[in-house]
Amino acid sequence: MGQSTHPLLFLLLLLALLAAPGAQCGQGTGGPTVSVSLNAIDDDLKSLLVVPPIGPWITVGFTEGEAAVDPGSFRATLTQWGQSPADISSHFMLVDEDRAVGLLTLTGLLPDGTYWLTIEVDDVTGVTGLGSLAFAVRDFQSAPPIGTGQTLWLDFESDRDGVPGADFAVDLESFGLASPSEPALSAVAHDWVVQAVLDRVREVYYMVDPIGFGISDWVDVLFMDSDPGGSDVTQICIGGADPSGQGVIGSILIDPQNGNKSSVECGTIPPTGIFPREMTVYGGQADYQTTFAGVLASLGGTPVGEHALDPIVIDPLFDPQSATAQEILRWDEVQLAITNFGNALGSIVAHERRGMPSASWPRARRVSDCTAARSASSSPTTSPPTASPRRARTT
Repeated sequence: MGQSTHPLLFLLLLLALLAAPGAQCGQGTGGPTVSVSLNAIDDDLKSLLVVPPIGPWITVGFTEGEAAVDPGSFRATLTQWGQSPADISSHFMLVDEDRAVGLLTLTGLLPDGTYWLTIEVDDVTGVTGLGSLAFAVRDFQSAPPIGTGQTLWLDFESDRDGVPGADFAVDLESFGLASPSEPALSAVAHDWVVQAVLDRVREVYYMVDPIGFGISDWVDVLFMDSDPGGSDVTQICIGGADPSGQGVIGSILIDPQNGNKSSVECGTIPPTGIFPREMTVYGGQADYQTTFAGVLASLGGTPVGEHALDPIVIDPLFDPQSATAQEILRWDEVQLAITNFGNALGSIVAHERRGMPSASWPRARRVSDCTAARSASSSPTTSPPTASPRRARTT
């Protein structure tokens, strides 16, 4: 079998996974920037999403450049592969001067196929901004590949690198999230990271219907971080570096129509599974450096477990609401690193694809209750938020 995405990813299936970031022709000319989202899916997970014939809910946002946006110039074009483009501007409703929403199947069901949506909007001087998004439509006559029950065992305890002990524990040391000199505290942080990964994966698969139309969920999949036993369990090993030396973060053998529900994705040559250590490729990026600045020694931080306050803040019973300013600062450093790392790795697990890493390190996505008031005046896109408090591991 060739290497590609695993069928566990019904949201993405096993098409070519064309990258479809919003193109912005206004960039560089001062024109509007246009963003396009499908069914409220995060940008890092929206590559050629598969939707039922009822079609997707599209949200479009406009950001002015050097001149104000002209909402009346809004244009939407939908092209099915092999067909002529169709003007679908009438399917959208302008919510306000910088946002439009639309359901693409107001006049009927979409036939199976691959589609390309293009959004254009001008500013008052006539400069055009462009946004685009690819998606596919599939009408499953019976239950879809993982709509009949599938368990995914995310194995964080596998050992494939020849060094005694779980590979993932060593990975955490590479990101300042563990210290070999403090195994007890490192074990607590390990559990928090695993929970953050599971939270992110489950967030993707168990997302509440963003449209509010009561459409049933076709995905029936359970994610575990321990071996649940029984049948219909696919094991995915998480840990280590790519044994092939190609810098691949994830590689899963293709399994058409989820024919093998008990596959083992833990190979070395060819490599299969998830290889977190390859995420160091993002090391030169500002968001990565902000994430790990407090815990990575190479960035001037103190690894988890080695800071004088870690025995206090790395405690499941730690309460940020009653902590000192210094304890909050260290808590924020540790939780920011854990949350961002967990979100990034969880997104990779949920969106596994054969190939090199994406272009940028993901941003943080949660803000803790204890710092929400302090951060209210800061934009999440410029000030990295802190993690929500963690208490106990659940599966």
